Amino acid sequence: MEHARRSGGGLWFGSYRSFEATVDRLASDARFRADLAEAGRLYTERFYRWDSIIGRYGAFLRSVVARGTRRTPGAAASVDHGGRAYERGA
Repeated sequence: MEHARRSGGGLWFGSYRSFEATVDRLASDARFRADLAEAGRLYTERFYRWDSIIGRYGAFLRSVVARGTRRTPGAAASVDHGGRAYERGA
């Protein structure tokens, strides 16, 4: 339901009655179907193309690295590297 709301390209229902009304609307309104399809396509291109995913993932990783560099000087941090634990900053 979240993606349907955010994209404007989907419908949701909470009962058989609303499901039935949704199916009737989709079956009888070609323009409505086309508008939903276009909204879904644009949403998918904006948020789920590889360049978009990689950009968001890169920003996330940069934020993780930035948080890691703000450690208290001299504080020890245990790092597991290939099954061996190392102590840093002690």
